[in-house]
Amino acid sequence: PFFLMVSWTRPHYPNVTHPDFEGKSRIGQYGDSVMELDFRTGQVLDAIRDAGIEDDTIVLFLSDNGPQRTTIFREDLVAGSSGQFRGELFDPYEGGIRTVGMIRWPGRIKPGSTNAMISLLDIFPTLAGFVGGKVPQDRPFDGVDYSDYFLGKTAVAPRESLITFIRDRIAAVRWRQ
Repeated sequence: PFFLMVSWTRPHYPNVTHPDFEGKSRIGQYGDSVMELDFRTGQVLDAIRDAGIEDDTIVLFLSDNGPQRTTIFREDLVAGSSGQFRGELFDPYEGGIRTVGMIRWPGRIKPGSTNAMISLLDIFPTLAGFVGGKVPQDRPFDGVDYSDYFLGKTAVAPRESLITFIRDRIAAVRWRQ
């Protein structure tokens, strides 16, 4: 067993891409950056497949915040979309904290989609749950184990609430849907 974490900086200011991707998207540096992110992610997934470990590998793909629409950097003015939700990076509105997340574990997690409330705080206890591990019990822990939910053992997501902090202040509280 091994753990690999690849923290892409794409798409994030400054969106400086490899020369192979410069001007390829027709919408500027942000689009070029998204194209490179897609390509590089494909390289990692291909390497997992080529190594013969695809069925034994959990792949998470997620973001920690929504888009940045207010910016002083002209080249980032087309910097993503929060869709129907108000908000962006650095604020507590839905568009700033609701992000895409994907998880793949062939043969164990069925393909599908959910609007369940899941936090980055939940990743550690969920990965521990997948492998039969436990989170430390000698201190408070904010994360919730979603392993049974993702593995289809329960249809109800375990988290009912989420508190969002900006620095040391409560900025948003979400309760159920």
